[in-house]
Amino acid sequence: MGNTTTHQTERPTAALDKKFGERIRSARLAHDWTIRELSAKVGCSTTHLTRIELGRRHVDSTKLIIALANVLNIPVDELMELNGQNTKQGSFLRIAIPSIRSELDEKIITSFSILVTSTDLTKKQAEHLLTQCRAFIEYCQRQNS
Repeated sequence: MGNTTTHQTERPTAALDKKFGERIRSARLAHDWTIRELSAKVGCSTTHLTRIELGRRHVDSTKLIIALANVLNIPVDELMELNGQNTKQGSFLRIAIPSIRSELDEKIITSFSILVTSTDLTKKQAEHLLTQCRAFIEYCQRQNS
């Protein structure tokens, strides 16, 4: 029997995963949150999040990328690019919301998401904004009937 050596090859995304994880960890620490606190905010396990931060786990879920971006106040397109997804700015919306049909739809939704996730918006203002959105949706549905 000969002496065999096992060589572990690095995954093509390993370098990206490391940069992505470092960005998440840096943002988490800037908020002074523990892994447990961040995992509760984004809805994933602490083990999964730890592996992401260490660059040992590739993030396949667009939903998780968007959740991390929103909670950590990082532009979604920045995280998408760090995750190896070459996207033009804002195109993540077309992934997250496939019903978007035009650049105008995309601009409106982007503006709305920036407003809603803004830390300057009070709870009362957010509730008022959502009430107005619901009223507008009902209006549009009546017009389309």
